[in-house]
Order: sequence, then C-alpha cells, then structure tokens
Amino acid sequence: MIRDGGTTWPVAIDPPMSGISRHEWTVVRSGWPTSTKYKSTASEGVGLCDVQADSSCNLDNKQRMIWEFTGLSTASLAAGDIISATFKAYGTHSYDCAGNSLQLHLMSAGISSSTTWNNQPSSKLYLDSQYPVIREGQCGKPGWTSWDATSGAKEIAGSSDTMVLELKSPTESTMSSWRRYYLYNASLEIKYNRAPTKPSSMKTLVGATNEGCTTGSGRPLLTSTTPKLSVVAKDPDGQNVAVTFEVYKGTR
Repeated sequence: MIRDGGTTWPVAIDPPMSGISRHEWTVVRSGWPTSTKYKSTASEGVGLCDVQADSSCNLDNKQRMIWEFTGLSTASLAAGDIISATFKAYGTHSYDCAGNSLQLHLMSAGISSSTTWNNQPSSKLYLDSQYPVIREGQCGKPGWTSWDATSGAKEIAGSSDTMVLELKSPTESTMSSWRRYYLYNASLEIKYNRAPTKPSSMKTLVGATNEGCTTGSGRPLLTSTTPKLSVVAKDPDGQNVAVTFEVYKGTR
C-alpha cells in the first residue's frame, strides 16, 4: 500500500485496541442457581433449555454467558475517540431455524469463580441484538457471530479499562431461544483514534531569528513580509498530522 503509486497521502490507519484478554468467563444457570461453569472450554448453552422440548435438558433451565475483558486502556480515551467495538463468539448449534434474538449487554460489575445465577451482575446498558441460526444441513453452519459493542466501549471510556459483557435471550421463555457457543475463544476488538495533541514549539521566524508567538499586546512587530511560521504537531497514535495556518488582516 505504501509503495503503490496510486496511494493518496497522508495515509491514516485507525489502530485497533491491542492486548485485550478474556480475563474471566462463566455460564450462569437457573437450574443450578448456586453452581457455576467458570472458564468452561466446552460448547455451552444460552437461552431456555425446555425439558419438554428436549429431554437432554434434564430440567427447565435458563442460561446466560458472561465475559470480563481487561487491559483495554479505555480509561485513557474519551468517548469521542472510540470509532467502533465488535464482540465475537463462535456458535455451534441453535434449536431451530427461526430463533429469537440474542442480546449483548454491558454489565454493571465484574465476575469471578463465585458468580452464579443467584449472584450475577445486573445489566447496565443494552448494546445489540443478532439472530444467529446454526443448524448444519438445515440453516447456517457453525461459525462466528458478531455484535456491535460500540456504545459499551463509549460508556466505559475515560473511567475503566475493564468491559464486562453478557449474552442472553430477551425472552428466556421458549426453546427457540436456545443456542450453543464457545466462551473461551470469544473476542473483543475496539478501534479508536485520538485527536492530535496541542501544537508546541510555536515560532515566528524572520530569517534565523525567532520573533516569538504571543497573543495580546506582547505580540511582535515584524520587519519582514515573508515570515515563516513553525510548530511541532504530534499524534498520540502515531498517525500523520497536517497543520493549517490561518492568516487574518487586522490592526495592531
């Protein structure tokens, strides 16, 4: 791209958030309200598992999936710096081909190995809904589902480096909401672009002499009609920065 003669400069590449880790994940289950499937590596269920519709459910059981992502560096960002955020999970099964939606929520608190159905954080903000269908040979295949988590990233910007997300069915009243997903390989990507820093080392040059750059009554009277203006501009994300000087006609 850089060597291509057709590339238009300057080139800006919005950086993704790096170093994001799934610090913790768990499944909470109404059928086993005081136990947990903490850091499970199996394909787990989300939604309602109805024993009358599927005897393998053992008992009527509502399940939700929760992830805690740490190391985001979002506390150093402003909400306006966030371009987008995407949460992805790998689905392996859905009960039918016309399932209800699965919702993504930003949660109000973190999780741990002691998080259960009876001891789970509450939703702070609804983020997005998707309608995945994953029945091989009938509709869809195992694969990734993506949810828009941008509003959640903006919500925590400037205050927290941790983002806790929950996947749940909005109804939890029908087997049609039942899906299976892996938790251990879910991912979160945040794209951001911080504004350039305030220019520094401002100079007004007449030849090699710096006449200064001052506002108010202390501004210099120049004896040249061809002064040079100079500043140092930087971008905290290492992108190209362009500076524009504006000249106004006025009186001293």
